[in-house]
Amino acid sequence: MRVFFCHKSHEKPLLRELRGYLPPWLTTWVDEDQLLIGSVLNTSLRTAIDEDVDFVVLFLSRDAAESPWVQQEIQWALAREEVLGRVFLLPVLLGDVRDSLEALDLGGRLTIELSDHTQTGIRLLAEKLTNHIGGWLSEVLRLNQTGVLASPRSGSDLDESVSEALRTVPPTWRSIVDEILTRPFLQHLHSSRIGQIPLTPSQYYQRILSEVGRADSVTEIVAVSMLTSILWSGDADQNAYAARNMAAVQRGARVRRLFVIPAGAEPDFRSTIESQTACGIEVRVGTYNLFAHVPDLEDFVLFKDADGSRAFIALPTVDGSRRIRSGLLDLSTHGTTQLSGAFNEAWDIATPAETILRRSIAPLAKKVAGSKRPPGDSLAVHRLTKEVISCEEAAAARGIPLVNELKTLILRTHDGLVAAHLPGDGVLSLRKVKDRLETAEAYLADPEDLLAIGLSAGTVSAVLDPVWSLPHLVSRRLLDLRQVMTNNGTRTGYFAFDPALLVEAPDVVVADIEK
Repeated sequence: MRVFFCHKSHEKPLLRELRGYLPPWLTTWVDEDQLLIGSVLNTSLRTAIDEDVDFVVLFLSRDAAESPWVQQEIQWALAREEVLGRVFLLPVLLGDVRDSLEALDLGGRLTIELSDHTQTGIRLLAEKLTNHIGGWLSEVLRLNQTGVLASPRSGSDLDESVSEALRTVPPTWRSIVDEILTRPFLQHLHSSRIGQIPLTPSQYYQRILSEVGRADSVTEIVAVSMLTSILWSGDADQNAYAARNMAAVQRGARVRRLFVIPAGAEPDFRSTIESQTACGIEVRVGTYNLFAHVPDLEDFVLFKDADGSRAFIALPTVDGSRRIRSGLLDLSTHGTTQLSGAFNEAWDIATPAETILRRSIAPLAKKVAGSKRPPGDSLAVHRLTKEVISCEEAAAARGIPLVNELKTLILRTHDGLVAAHLPGDGVLSLRKVKDRLETAEAYLADPEDLLAIGLSAGTVSAVLDPVWSLPHLVSRRLLDLRQVMTNNGTRTGYFAFDPALLVEAPDVVVADIEK
């Protein structure tokens, strides 16, 4: 999904901050990123609106309403809207400018407004914008289905084949076909337009093995590996991948690999690190604390050569101990540039393999044994004078913003219980959780589930057992905070700590899990 931002130049700082809160599936077209020196503005902007984007988001301030450039872009967007036969222009009001809508031919449109320019206000605007664009996308998909994939660009053999196949589906089956086949197909097809192609585990390994197999002296490979040593040492696909990496180095390719592992788990990776460094692969190691510095870090392999850049992103299971659930091939310049930047940032922080290999195994083994204790066992306990249960009650009693009260929710999934952590002002998206875990079943655990593991409302502590020993999903937004608070297993005591502590849990995945 690609969106054009129509705006005045002095609003760019706001847009840069806003983009940081948008989901990965929503990419933005902004002139400072897309246009090269010497570009003809009139032609370039008109082409972008007519051919390159799915929606235009208008950021309408008083200055923007009076800008000839903005007025021209609005007219182009309205003309494109006529061609598409659907909503294309989405207005966002920056202040009290409703009186300008009529003059710009936008009277009667529903708008959203940014009245609070704080970090919280901008984040909430991003959430609203994402929800509205997602809603319009669903409507576009529905119209495409109703119109048998009709579009201004239809008419290809593929369109005709799909249309013919849909016409042969019995009416009583169409809702099931729509849910299981047609909508995912349309969503994947749309995703491929912006260079993001979903992959099954089989496709992921086949494609990545093929890429590594032909890497040579003009190829650079950078990789972040968050999979456990159990998988690296015992999985046939991973072993084949490792062998081809070594062969690629012998052909002259440069390979850099960053292992991200639980704190104290270096001994489990020692043989893997030794074998890879011995053949010329550059290796560094970091713990899950890296997420506190680089929250956008993914498990991926990025190839750079004369043909450009392409990245294979692995989506591991929540506990990271089994094969991946699915993958994603990202061919977009925006996506590969972001991944490359995240890798370089994490690489600078991580520990070189030589340092890891010089350490003696005994102290490391001792650290592993000690790391199994929940961190809450050694945190200082603070006290309240009254019992609290909800996040809102706890934040008010502790005198902190709601965002700094840790919200821990126990979820029931197909694979068992999972602990999901997010800021106190956040709202969990079960749809995102199910997408991340690739499961049809994910819902809040009922009181009986909590009682079965010795918990009750107001006593779910993220840093104490039994929660600490569960698989964890950690919201990326949490890692932007310096401190959070949560109860100590009682309704009056509580801990205060850096949320980066959560990524040291035995089984953890950092992801976008909020609405």
